[in-house]
Amino acid sequence: MLYRKEIPSPIEKVELGKKKKSTYYLTANLFYSSVHFAVRKQVVDQAKLFLKPHLQDCPKLGKNISISIGYRTEKKTKFDLDNKAFFWQKIICDLLQTMGKIEDDNVDYITQIHYFFLRGPNTLVIQVNKT
Repeated sequence: MLYRKEIPSPIEKVELGKKKKSTYYLTANLFYSSVHFAVRKQVVDQAKLFLKPHLQDCPKLGKNISISIGYRTEKKTKFDLDNKAFFWQKIICDLLQTMGKIEDDNVDYITQIHYFFLRGPNTLVIQVNKT
């Protein structure tokens, strides 16, 4: 294992607007819906602001890595793991690149991505392994 981080209480939604508030849930649907690109960018930027301080201690990772993204919750509601994890996948990969932890997020660097779910206190789990 090259790196592991458990982030408690990850944000699940972003509210935008001055007078009339709109709520945007942090799922892959944000990328596929008819949300205006400027709004989508604001939502993504807020998610990056939340996540970036948690990744400061990540070392440089090099090539041929596998990223596992885990979502832990105590909620009894059912949800699509791929919708939640894909959103965070995009944020994580972009941040790792912009923070200089990887040179690029193409297949020379990230060769596998894996999602998993666990019951327990709300936590976003990120683990990076060498492939």
